[in-house]
Amino acid sequence: EYKGAFQVGRNWVGGQYFVRAHPLFKDLPVNQGLNWPYQSVVQAGSRNALRLEGEELVAGAYNSPACDLGTAVGIVSCGKGKIIFSTLEILADLNGRPGPADVARKLLCNYIEFAAGGAKKIE
Repeated sequence: EYKGAFQVGRNWVGGQYFVRAHPLFKDLPVNQGLNWPYQSVVQAGSRNALRLEGEELVAGAYNSPACDLGTAVGIVSCGKGKIIFSTLEILADLNGRPGPADVARKLLCNYIEFAAGGAKKIE
């Protein structure tokens, strides 16, 4: 159930992203805040998160001044399949220079692998 979106504030205003272990983030730092390796996918753009119920939360975000907690990357069941969604700025970085763009490229590859059924669940 979708209950709207909210803008994630910058760190100094009380907003942050976090991620848990999941095949969508295979070979990337997990079970922590999205620190410097993720800077290009969380710093660009509008920094939005979604207020949802019933999704599988993979990466989340909060905005402490407004006490908002939401989903940045998640999975929703749909019929016999699943929909992967992300509010992270992946597309803008795919053709970027090595280093900052590496996380965006890895995320896209992980999304494709997971969607194709090749990724195993990380415990």
